Amino acid sequence: MNKKALLLAVGIPLLTAVLGNLFIPPEGLIWYETLNHPWYKLPLWGSVIVALLIYVGYGVVLYRAGRQGLKTAVLLASAALIGNELWNLAFFGTQNLTLTFWLTVAFAALIFVQARTLQQHDRLAFRISFAYF
Repeated sequence: MNKKALLLAVGIPLLTAVLGNLFIPPEGLIWYETLNHPWYKLPLWGSVIVALLIYVGYGVVLYRAGRQGLKTAVLLASAALIGNELWNLAFFGTQNLTLTFWLTVAFAALIFVQARTLQQHDRLAFRISFAYF
């Protein structure tokens, strides 16, 4: 087992999740519940499960990229996790849906580039990243 890759795989998702959630204001969650939601939207607990799956998936991506020495893939996967937390902060913190939309567009582009970087090197990591895209 590659210890450096394991440290990346556990440390980066854990650090981004903890720090990201520390900065989300409680009022943002209250505001979120007041929005009109379509019938097909997951409840908040469902979104938490999806977030956990994303962190685990990106842990796998980071481990595999770290083990193979794919520095660009590690940086882009780390940027994706950081971007995810920044999006959450913008959404719940500013409560500005227009800003959040444009951040979603930029974030999707980052995820696409990150997935494409992995496409030639690691099919499993590519599929995990593309599923998130």
